[in-house]
Amino acid sequence: MAQRLRTAQKPQQKLTTRLFLSPAMHQSIEILQFTGVQLDAYLQCMAAENPFLRVLVPRADTVADVSAAAPTLPTLTDFLTAQVRLLSIPTVEKKAVRGLIAELDANGYLPTDLPAVNAIALGILQSLEPAGVGARNLTECLLLQAQRQKHFFPLAVTLLSAGELTRLADSSTWAALARDYGGDATGLSQALAAIRTLDPAPGKQYAPPQPIQYIVPDLILDHTGGTVQLLPNTKQQSRLRFARKEYDRLTHRAGDAAAQQYLRTQRQQFMTLRNALDRREGTLAALGALLAKKQRTFLQGNGQMTPLTQRAAARSLQLHPTTIGRAIQGKYVQTDQRIYPLSEFFPRAVGTNQITAEAVIRRIQDLVAAEDSSDPLSDALLNDQLARAGIAMSRRAVTKYRRMVGIPTSYVRWREWRKKEGG
Repeated sequence: MAQRLRTAQKPQQKLTTRLFLSPAMHQSIEILQFTGVQLDAYLQCMAAENPFLRVLVPRADTVADVSAAAPTLPTLTDFLTAQVRLLSIPTVEKKAVRGLIAELDANGYLPTDLPAVNAIALGILQSLEPAGVGARNLTECLLLQAQRQKHFFPLAVTLLSAGELTRLADSSTWAALARDYGGDATGLSQALAAIRTLDPAPGKQYAPPQPIQYIVPDLILDHTGGTVQLLPNTKQQSRLRFARKEYDRLTHRAGDAAAQQYLRTQRQQFMTLRNALDRREGTLAALGALLAKKQRTFLQGNGQMTPLTQRAAARSLQLHPTTIGRAIQGKYVQTDQRIYPLSEFFPRAVGTNQITAEAVIRRIQDLVAAEDSSDPLSDALLNDQLARAGIAMSRRAVTKYRRMVGIPTSYVRWREWRKKEGG
């Protein structure tokens, strides 16, 4: 007889090793990758939750003056409502037009699923400025604009009125369009060109401007004492303080264990947050010191950057490469010339050469500038010249870098020289 297969659940011991990040470590990692603006916002949120945290913002004379905001521009709703207010029409119709204005999207279109639309109110809305507002689809929007122009291309108006915009955009259907509406390929091409001059989103010009994102550098170049240093920008960053007096006063008054535990939790939260901020500043300071040493020539304004990888920086600072990646994410360096993204201080080497792509591009530009215009250097000759200078790379790489800076081919440069010479 066949034996029955029995299954049973039995407890089993198993020893495993796992690495878990503590909440404090999670917070430290998160704070490290914050930009200056993000860190300020994070500290404000933490202060709103912890009654003993105080965020000290920088003084007004240490940050850029951004109080002069752009003038407030009228929105599309404001602009249209002002026009309706000046119309000599019954109050009922004005109310109906305002109702349609409230339904417009940012581009000036009415929703296609809008129930029963008052035809009179719709006509009034579509007669307002900007032309094309109040349309329910792209074709209607373009047609409204075309009809406003006295000498608009007639064939384009005809095709828009017939709803043939899709077929007009497909040149393979032009033969059939020419048979149906007359004209030829040239006329259809002109009609399409005329339609392209119209605005497919007439309401977008009244969209509110995007908020300006101001850059607060995290490292600042300092020449104090004749040395080149990249120091953390502590003057333009908020600082965190703990309301010690209020904490001590409440600690003495708190009678029950729950209140005491709450106060200890708030103080521990501050200590954890302060340690994370100190680690962030320490990491940036160490990274700034390393970059000031590795990129000293560039920071002094005497040359190009030296190739440097994040992995090499991590080895020098005895940190993990991911820590370096988090530290440079979204960070900026203020130098004497301008503000640079911190990531630009880690240029890659080209091939096996200890030279950056920026330096190679500069060499190519110098070679082209010094060439004989009547016999310009081809990419192969440019490659030979670079090889003599100790920069070995493929001709294809030379072509890539030449195109990156918009330098034409040797034939185009020669042809331009011939034109200037009148040949």
